[in-house]
Amino acid sequence: MLVPTLARAQGLRGQVIDSLGRPLFAALVVVSASDSSRQADTVRTGRDGGFAVPKLPPGAYAVVARRIGYREAAQAVVVRDSAGARVRLTLREALPVLDTVRALVNHHQCANNTLDGFLCRRQAGIGYFRDAHELAALKPEQLLDVVRGLPGIRPRSGRAPGGHMEEVPGVRPSRCLLTLVNGRPDITGRRIWTAKDVVAVEYYDHWRKIPLDYRQIADNVSCDLIVYWLATAPVDR
Repeated sequence: MLVPTLARAQGLRGQVIDSLGRPLFAALVVVSASDSSRQADTVRTGRDGGFAVPKLPPGAYAVVARRIGYREAAQAVVVRDSAGARVRLTLREALPVLDTVRALVNHHQCANNTLDGFLCRRQAGIGYFRDAHELAALKPEQLLDVVRGLPGIRPRSGRAPGGHMEEVPGVRPSRCLLTLVNGRPDITGRRIWTAKDVVAVEYYDHWRKIPLDYRQIADNVSCDLIVYWLATAPVDR
């Protein structure tokens, strides 16, 4: 069931993004009147994921976005006067399925230093993953908030980029915890980014689950692993 979003506009603008908050180019957007009183408008998104349908008469509309490789997303909007309506639709990746056989992903073969690698490993289902949509819902203020509630994670005291103390992720005393940023060690020795800069996170609570490339980066030390992905992380081209 679509829950209408009240908006004030005679034109509709919006953006289509993926689960990491990245714009989706060439997504198909269909805007149709709820009462079928007019022909549906169909547009494609630009490089920034944006689209526009100008001069829509006042009324209730359904906005549907589709793109190959993603699950369809829909939102209802009520167009009223002339203030300008905006919507944002998030498309989540769809696992490829052939009849009743689901394609399996080998997480050891996923790219280790791009956001696309995060998506690949999440499809494999080994480890714990949170994307930009899930993190936004958590409204993280401290680094611990990004992974709070994941199995094995415990709070410990750490220093925030501003110098003050905050709660950061830790594990039980008998375990060690390694951290990577954008798939690589943080060689600066000090954190200059905050929880709000994180667009995705993956966590492995046992050494056997960690992808082979990450084990090598960590010098094969038998620890748990957190990988933080920032908005500055590279993507595959």
